Amino acid sequence: MDITATNNYLLPKDLCKEKQQEPMSHRGFLEELTAQLCGVTVKVPLERAHGSHIPVPVSQTENKSKKATAGRKKCILCRTTRQ
Repeated sequence: MDITATNNYLLPKDLCKEKQQEPMSHRGFLEELTAQLCGVTVKVPLERAHGSHIPVPVSQTENKSKKATAGRKKCILCRTTRQ
């Protein structure tokens, strides 16, 4: 069954490339196939675009040993139990 599902994914993928369209991911195809075989509907999320988002530190402290924790709040449980 795995080979059949993979072959049925590859054929439309090649057709999408010929039409210069973005093909569905293999995982998305398998999720949709499973949903159709089970008789339910599922919305397959689009793949995330690889953006140029780079996390930056929010603290501008000079002390490098406290850079990761500067500005963070304490855990509610730790704060209530004084740990």
